[in-house]
Amino acid sequence: MYTSKYQKILVVLLSLSWGFVFLDRQAITYIMPMMVEEFGMNMAQVGSITMWCSLAFAFSGIIFGVIADRTGYRKRLLIPFLILGAVFSGMTAISRTIFMLIIIRFLVGFFEGPVYPLQTTMMQLQTEPKRFAINVGYIRVI
Repeated sequence: MYTSKYQKILVVLLSLSWGFVFLDRQAITYIMPMMVEEFGMNMAQVGSITMWCSLAFAFSGIIFGVIADRTGYRKRLLIPFLILGAVFSGMTAISRTIFMLIIIRFLVGFFEGPVYPLQTTMMQLQTEPKRFAINVGYIRVI
């Protein structure tokens, strides 16, 4: 078990990182009307952008959650996923075609998908059992 101070710092760091991941995941829906105008997209193309991002998010979360559980490498996976998710999220701004935008958003979903499962497992392993649900709630809400 870790100290109470360590647990509080961990909750703050993980909630901030999850907040940025969730913000990035939702921000595309708010700027989509401008992107539709810029790229001349139809609603099927808009749906495919969010669909591929969501599918990658779901499948990579499952795959890398299993890998992390088997190897025990959670922090070693979490940090690169956060960094690469941010890099590809930034690359969304430089996409020139719809196909490029779909590929970039797929990669965003792929790298952001494992973040929450890894965070939850880290929290479960490094906090007191009676504080686990409260701490996970803080991560989700803050």
